[in-house]
Amino acid sequence: MKRSKLLSLAVAAAIVCTSLVGCSSKPSETNTEQTGQTGQVQQTDGSGSGETVTEKFTWWIYNAEDSTYYAAYEENPGIQYLTSKIWGTDENGNDVKIELEFIVPIAGAETENYNTLLATGEYPDIIQVISSTPVLDLYEENIAMDISEYVQDYMPNYLAYLEENPDLGETATNIVDDNLKYLQLYGYSDAVGDNWCGFSYRRDWIIKYGVNPIDGSTFSGSYTETNEDGSMNMDSWEDNVVFPSGGYHPVYISDWEWMLDIFATAIEDQNITDGYCMNIPYSGYQSFGDLVSSFGGGTGGGYWYKNPDNEVIFGGTTDTFRTYLQCMNTWYANGWIDPAFPERASDRFFNVDEAGVRQGKAGLWYGSNTILGGRLDDGEGLLDGIVIFGASSPINDIYGTQSQQNKEPDMIYQGTKEGGASFVITDKAKDKNLTALFHMLDYTYSSEFALIKEFGLTKEQNAEIQSEIYTRFDLTEGSYFSVETDEGIRYQMVDTVRLDGGTLVNAVRPIKITGLGACGLTYNADAQSRIDSMKQWMLYKNTGAFTNSFISQLSYEDSQTLSSIQIEARDYVNRTVPNFIKGSMDPYNDSDWQTYVDEVNKYNPEVGTKIYQDLLDQFK
Repeated sequence: MKRSKLLSLAVAAAIVCTSLVGCSSKPSETNTEQTGQTGQVQQTDGSGSGETVTEKFTWWIYNAEDSTYYAAYEENPGIQYLTSKIWGTDENGNDVKIELEFIVPIAGAETENYNTLLATGEYPDIIQVISSTPVLDLYEENIAMDISEYVQDYMPNYLAYLEENPDLGETATNIVDDNLKYLQLYGYSDAVGDNWCGFSYRRDWIIKYGVNPIDGSTFSGSYTETNEDGSMNMDSWEDNVVFPSGGYHPVYISDWEWMLDIFATAIEDQNITDGYCMNIPYSGYQSFGDLVSSFGGGTGGGYWYKNPDNEVIFGGTTDTFRTYLQCMNTWYANGWIDPAFPERASDRFFNVDEAGVRQGKAGLWYGSNTILGGRLDDGEGLLDGIVIFGASSPINDIYGTQSQQNKEPDMIYQGTKEGGASFVITDKAKDKNLTALFHMLDYTYSSEFALIKEFGLTKEQNAEIQSEIYTRFDLTEGSYFSVETDEGIRYQMVDTVRLDGGTLVNAVRPIKITGLGACGLTYNADAQSRIDSMKQWMLYKNTGAFTNSFISQLSYEDSQTLSSIQIEARDYVNRTVPNFIKGSMDPYNDSDWQTYVDEVNKYNPEVGTKIYQDLLDQFK
């Protein structure tokens, strides 16, 4: 393989991965025991000859903090703390510290810089890998080192985490000539962080225009608390809403249809001529699965997924996707779906017709947690009294056959414990003190470092390095504190950081370092009503998506093949699906559906299915 191949790979369009990684701003509730790491520090304290030497490693990362805080990322307090420690000895018995120099490309030129490094051979000791570069190719080009021996000998924290999370451990290695080798290190977290977005709906419309489906009584709701300034606490909402399934939150498609019918009444009563009950993406479906997954699992469109039996399936031609389209066709005919949805091609999936949503003209949409509760209520017009709740993806109990009914969604927009970008050690570092480096790297997977990565430094840790930025922002007492909760000890950033409104929250902690994060130990200071809404977005687990570590196992040739199939199939699907929803094609009609399937199959999605299945079978 030639370096030109790596260059062409890096600039190729990456395969769209329908999984999410890392922690979001609000973590899920997880016991401290789940961090599971020993916290041991693989360093020596003056055990050498008394001399201290420094081994320098260069590290390419995709981006860093802006110069408002420091000129170079090595000035990050967490990095300064790492490099202040002794991480081993050299052949002369001297204590060894690690010096890190970060290479950060100019914003907007990241991929170009990455390509140039690989093509010219002027790459550093450590490289953060971008998703379009299979690490196996970097290894075969003798750029990425086989680090198996160092991981096994010097990284007990890393190995302990993988043992406790065997699903991640499966793809932490690469298959090389039928052998498993560690070629890269991944970032992980102790928990899956809470989603920052999900299905959201007008709770106030249900109260005003709906009635209890069990006894026919009217609903009521109100805020129960005020703020210190006397204003209403918009997170203190309480009501007596009951859905047809008998609970406080919607669970089934039948609950959604009951809700959408109420929204239609509200829109008519308020004479909202340019409003609608529900919006959907311009393509007619979400690639992550979500509502599609409600009809039997997985996703649709031009995407693949794995079912609970570890069978890889192309979603665009499944009965699940057809049943979803039948439901959407029915809802559109009922007047429940935004008639202009195909025209919103420039809108992001979580901001479809944001103007209409924020003007109070929509009943149900996919949006962010920033407007939950009464945050949009300005006391005027359509926003007067608005209350927004979060909803989980529903379970289909109406459409299709038994195969599409009463199954929990298994592919949704959701994070994983896998933290996204991995990094490799290149051949440039082969003659340096790798033992000391891997002692340090293993520490970044300890429970102690997980707190540093997630929250920053304690008073005692900062005292060791006397960080300039901690002094500048009056953080010498530490950047976080502990809170005792029913779930155990949790942590919260101090107000100076938490309420900054900018990027100080990342500047005081080494968030760019691939290691272990502790988002499961974050104290959630939100009101209970807001927490309950966000919990609905985490009600089901995303088990159908492929992780980045799985995708990265693909060869260059397979990646190219998959990308080509997906782009062509997805383009056709995205052009055709709105026709099914709007009725010019009929998803209930076998002939129309078969015509669509035949057209999709012209792009040979079964070839992509086999590529994924063969790779999955190697691990399973």
